[in-house]
Amino acid sequence: MQENQPNTVEQLAQLVQKKFAIPKEEAVKHIMSLNASGKLNFKEYSPPATPKAYPFSLKARLYWIIMVLNVTAIASVFIIPENAFPIVYVRYLFGSIFAFFLPGFCLIKALFPQKELDPIERAILSVGISISIVPLVSYLLNLTYWGINIVNLTLSLAVLTVTFTAVAFWREHRVE
Repeated sequence: MQENQPNTVEQLAQLVQKKFAIPKEEAVKHIMSLNASGKLNFKEYSPPATPKAYPFSLKARLYWIIMVLNVTAIASVFIIPENAFPIVYVRYLFGSIFAFFLPGFCLIKALFPQKELDPIERAILSVGISISIVPLVSYLLNLTYWGINIVNLTLSLAVLTVTFTAVAFWREHRVE
């Protein structure tokens, strides 16, 4: 039990009882009167999820959304041909999200796992960093034997995005 932050009313009553040397019933009565007057607010305590349960919790839904966007973008790049007129716009939409938002968003989420940034700041940084990451990955691919093509660039960005997502997932769970 942390000294200044009890997790239950029982722990709070024990803390008040020790600090003011009063009976437990009087401490509980005083706590309840503070709650009734609005000077003390209780919130439901939920223990942090275990590492095995965390991937299936509601807090992990953002990471599942990122993974679905990642897989959808990769599938649209590899499945939808460039000359399929109306459906090619789906490829462009998911490809744009994949190239201009996801890598930067996952890196920002890995660097700042808590809510230190506003959503607008996070979005703007995500776009700016993604615009920086894609040319860097392209340049590094150009130095390799395989060179730059749509397959290599897509797979490299996918691996990078999944890596950043895994680091962000781990850091956010660790911070809690």
